[in-house]
Amino acid sequence: MKSKLKVVIVDDENRAINRLKILIRYIDDLECIGGFQRPEEALSFISKTNPELAFVDVEMPHMDGIHLAQKINSLGVKTKVVFVTAHKDYAIEAINISAFGYLVKPVGLDKLKNTVLRYLDEKKLAFTERELEIIELLQKGDSSALIAQKLHLSKHTIDTHRRRMLSKAGCKNTAELIAYALSGASN
Repeated sequence: MKSKLKVVIVDDENRAINRLKILIRYIDDLECIGGFQRPEEALSFISKTNPELAFVDVEMPHMDGIHLAQKINSLGVKTKVVFVTAHKDYAIEAINISAFGYLVKPVGLDKLKNTVLRYLDEKKLAFTERELEIIELLQKGDSSALIAQKLHLSKHTIDTHRRRMLSKAGCKNTAELIAYALSGASN
């Protein structure tokens, strides 16, 4: 069974949390593991559970969503912030703090699904640290056997990584893979 993406919702209005929870139920890839009206409680929960996505309102008392997103980013967790707000005028600030998405209320199911699909696509294309290490050695012209020796792995393991990376990136050969990685598509 495929594991679902863990998400949390942070909004000072309980009605907005419940509406988003209902929409999330219609998306097979998502599981809402928490809804919070207080950003401080959400921050504590996120630091412990490390969900993939946090749907965050911008205008909230005590701590606005922009500051909450900055605090989430500073935790060193994998959680990406998607702003869900009635206000269009915070989009530039959201971009400046590297928010993953920006949805304007009322959020429709299609827009929510598109955001989730974009997240899944980016996650699928992201190379692991080991894969990036192998790409770097391939770029230097090292063979699978030499890379295996340098990384204390078997040649078979390196070849398996290479096949997986080619498939992930949709590349036909090592030269295309290196060009793809250098283009920044893996970030």
